[in-house]
Amino acid sequence: MVFLACVLKKKYTNPSSDVITVLAGLDHVDQVISNFVAVLDGIIRNGSSCEFHGIFLSYCWNGPMLTVSSVDLRIKAIKTAIAMTSGAYKTSLVSYFTHRDLFPSLMKFVQESETPIQVFDPFLLLGLLANYNKFEFQNPYQLRLDDFVNETSIQKIVKGVGVSCAAVRNGYVAVQDDAPEGWTLFSTLVYFGLGALSPSKKDKASPPNAEEAKEMFATL
Repeated sequence: MVFLACVLKKKYTNPSSDVITVLAGLDHVDQVISNFVAVLDGIIRNGSSCEFHGIFLSYCWNGPMLTVSSVDLRIKAIKTAIAMTSGAYKTSLVSYFTHRDLFPSLMKFVQESETPIQVFDPFLLLGLLANYNKFEFQNPYQLRLDDFVNETSIQKIVKGVGVSCAAVRNGYVAVQDDAPEGWTLFSTLVYFGLGALSPSKKDKASPPNAEEAKEMFATL
């Protein structure tokens, strides 16, 4: 996931062909990326505790064997798919995710999720895939959503998105609270030009500068 994020965030002269060359090579892209998506699909769907060579990187070299819990492994697979989809959104690589239907695997994960916060990542991935070239061809994920009527899963998604949005909002406020200051005795007297009559004002903590805020947001 970190590897993909680092590769895909760079600016390339020819994004599609350059990214393909870096990740798989023009001659092997179909085999490599198809296998990559198939591995992610299987992990998201089944997620049994297992030993495996590093996802996708095992194709390039023999990595160390890793043991990961079922839930953690499935979440990492979803995050890896998000990194790939969002980072390569303007390339042809995302089409490999539309050729292989991940919808059943994502919904299976939603149904088996243990906490509301776990629902957000699969829903985010589904949103990215459902909006990919939606005006240029019949997007299979949009068709899936149009026919989706599982009320239990829908309720889980709604609750998960709500909890995630609240967490994001709280994290933002903790870093940079830009809410307008409420009316106080001091602000009222200042408004009417009587600031000299007001009691001493408590110093308000200065907001972080742009670089500090960027670092704090990155740690959320």
